Amino acid sequence: RAKELGITELHQGAANKLEASERLAQRLAIPFDQVLYAGDDLPDLAPMTRVGNFKFTLAVNNDVPARTVQEFVAYVKANPGKVSYATPGPGTPAHFLGAMFNKATGTDLLHVPYRGSGPAAVALIGGQVPSTINTTVAMAPLHQDGKARLLADTGLKRPPTLPDVPTFGELKMDLGDIETAELWYGFFAQGKTPPATVQKLNAMVVAALKDATVQSRLATLDIEVATDTPEAFAKLIQADYERWGRVIKASGFTLSLFAAALTLAARATTPLPRAPAAVTRRSRDHERPPGQAPPLSVV
Repeated sequence: RAKELGITELHQGAANKLEASERLAQRLAIPFDQVLYAGDDLPDLAPMTRVGNFKFTLAVNNDVPARTVQEFVAYVKANPGKVSYATPGPGTPAHFLGAMFNKATGTDLLHVPYRGSGPAAVALIGGQVPSTINTTVAMAPLHQDGKARLLADTGLKRPPTLPDVPTFGELKMDLGDIETAELWYGFFAQGKTPPATVQKLNAMVVAALKDATVQSRLATLDIEVATDTPEAFAKLIQADYERWGRVIKASGFTLSLFAAALTLAARATTPLPRAPAAVTRRSRDHERPPGQAPPLSVV
């Protein structure tokens, strides 16, 4: 009955917004950079509740000697302008976490955005980039298999599946918002849905999320169940809008840059560029692995 009741699930992340914005631009036959991110028109949605939070991690490949964040900072400073970090794409939270990390630590990591978490992870273990800021769920299996090292995780506590990975907060490095950065999945109803209906739907979703099987399944995806009242969820959305808005404005990133990166991605036909040999795996194979998407650009 979700469609009948006007229920919408909104993922707070750039990938779905990017695709929706591209489709909207195509339908309206207007330049992409004139289209707002899908989801910006939040007054047309009625917040119901979060489903859960997910986190981000800083990871390095096995050629990087650093085994802690402190050692990684020293490593980057010893190789100025040479160390890059992969992300799931331009304008994603991982992109801005990298900018925040540079500012907080005085480093100059170079941003190399890819077309998703998977391609960024493949680039890391393939030696195309020495580090990545990525979703924890994308990187956890590589850490557990010994193919990459997770140096630290965002959020207030260690993921149950990664007890050996510290949180950024544990490091006492004064990294600001990086330490508590979490994103969420949430349910919304159509904006004109009567408040009483929203409350009823909220109760149904919250009850479902208390089910042990549901919580266990979400835990395997490194999603920590978190629910709210509709009013509390609305306040969280506004707080996140202001918090990330400050970060984005400070970075100088604009939707026009986003559109330019997408254009480069669509035209990309050349092999994946590699970071300097001093900070990547030494290999004679300069081609990207079969099926791996090319990077968007360096922003």
